[in-house]
Amino acid sequence: MHFGGLYPITFKKDKWSSHEAATKSILKSPFYKSWDPRIRALYTRYGFRGLPTKHHPAEEGTEAVTTTTTKAQEILSFGKGAYPPNQKGLPLDEWTPNPIQHPDLGEWRDKGNAFYRPESIITFAQLPHLRPSVLYIIGDKSPMYSSSPSGRADILAATGTGVGGSGGVAKGMAAEAIVEGGGHLPVMEQPTYMAEEIVGPRIGEEMSKWAETERRELAEWGKWEESKRGQIDPDWEWWMKERHSPKGPKNMGNKAKL
Repeated sequence: MHFGGLYPITFKKDKWSSHEAATKSILKSPFYKSWDPRIRALYTRYGFRGLPTKHHPAEEGTEAVTTTTTKAQEILSFGKGAYPPNQKGLPLDEWTPNPIQHPDLGEWRDKGNAFYRPESIITFAQLPHLRPSVLYIIGDKSPMYSSSPSGRADILAATGTGVGGSGGVAKGMAAEAIVEGGGHLPVMEQPTYMAEEIVGPRIGEEMSKWAETERRELAEWGKWEESKRGQIDPDWEWWMKERHSPKGPKNMGNKAKL
């Protein structure tokens, strides 16, 4: 996994003389220019806070501001460090992680990478067991591997196809929607299109499926008296006698009760 995107966050400016100065500085970035104006307005409204703060304590009484989320916390939402103290001069590939500090970093790690992100690996490994329906929304300009044709194919192939899973694409339980011209955060860039053309219709479809499932389940439960709903049902008892009797299971053949 590539962590080059953390470089500008690590060294970015996080203090300005005023809220106005902070807003002007942020909006110069091409990253934020691609956002919908309404999203940018909300970000600049809530994305800054006045000083003093724990990290910038010395400017009380001024109009200076910093980011609402500290740089350190923002970085930790994208990756973790996996490296020895630089003053020891230990080569990265010879460093052994401390299991207390890095309980989620095992032998599978890339020993040439000083950073890692375990939850993406864990999440992908669990995709086969995902039962709810999924719609992956992807910007066609996103630089992420998961947004590339091969990455998308891997994700769709894995989703819902394991034990307890939904059945995935084959059962209509996993699909993707491509946002033309969208980057890594298409919901920030094209919120109206996302709501009206992708998310809204999908929610409508899923609500219809849910309503039909609820109707069928209630109809089945309605066949049972309330006093018997928490008891062992007769079919259970029948199959237990047939297949797990102390005398041994019977040879059901083609006469099995359905």
